[in-house]
Amino acid sequence: MGLWKRYPNSRKFARYYMNYLSWDEPHRIDIVSGAFCMVKRELIMKVGLLDEDYFMYGEDIDLSYRIQKAG
Repeated sequence: MGLWKRYPNSRKFARYYMNYLSWDEPHRIDIVSGAFCMVKRELIMKVGLLDEDYFMYGEDIDLSYRIQKAG
């Protein structure tokens, strides 16, 4: 519906872009975009590499999920 454009700082409507979070302090987030992320080698060795079964737009979500699941 595009309500995030009308209410960019709303926790309810802007959940995907998270515009309501401050850039000046760290925050816990669920998913890191694969466009740019740096992960320690030890963590990748623990949870595994990107899953090649995902064609596009899902492998970074899967990796983020497996990292969260691993603690």
